[in-house]
Amino acid sequence: MDKKFSLFLENNYKTLKAVIEKLNKKYDYASVLASDCEGKKIIVSNKSVSVKDSSWQERGCVIRVFHNGLYSEYSFDDIKSEKEICKKVEESIDIKEHLYKSIYVKEYKNVLYQEDTIEKTFSRMGAFEVLPLDQTINECKKIIDDSMEENEYIISARCDVEYLKISKMFLSRKKDLKQSYAWATATYQCVVNRNDITKINYGGKSDISMNDALAKLKKAISKINDDATKLLDA
Repeated sequence: MDKKFSLFLENNYKTLKAVIEKLNKKYDYASVLASDCEGKKIIVSNKSVSVKDSSWQERGCVIRVFHNGLYSEYSFDDIKSEKEICKKVEESIDIKEHLYKSIYVKEYKNVLYQEDTIEKTFSRMGAFEVLPLDQTINECKKIIDDSMEENEYIISARCDVEYLKISKMFLSRKKDLKQSYAWATATYQCVVNRNDITKINYGGKSDISMNDALAKLKKAISKINDDATKLLDA
């Protein structure tokens, strides 16, 4: 996974920009928040290994419109033509306006957004690093094997490593913002048993780099295992 801003968002920038420009001509205010987050979760135990998409993974957009005292939002994940998106937004706005007298609709007298002009790109991807899958699995297995060899009371252990790369884009009449950042987590859980007493202990670390997150976790493993054993005497 590279360190560049989302290609999906870059490829749809002009379309979304045109949509917001068109909507701002018709409504008091319009903006779009577009997001593209991708990552993986590697789960290793003393009995199994699994790899799946991160539960934080997402891709889509939310358009917010303010008009005649009402806010409306339209979300979608299939970016088509400017015309089609504007039509869907306008249909959504029309539906909301039929609820004008409903007790569930709150009217605002003034536009809440008094914007300054800002065009900026933010990035915190410099230290972002994804380890090869086989290396990640092997490091997790070693953590588990070493723990079970050193602590006779551990009957099962599990190590999870997850990473996510986030790209977001916000466009309105005066704002043109892009940001990209990432994070990685490494967590460990052990189950100990002695004299029919079973206890569980866990811990975790995080960083921008998977390698650094794992390195931090390795330093904490002994304490997590020791604390689990102490729980047997509690």
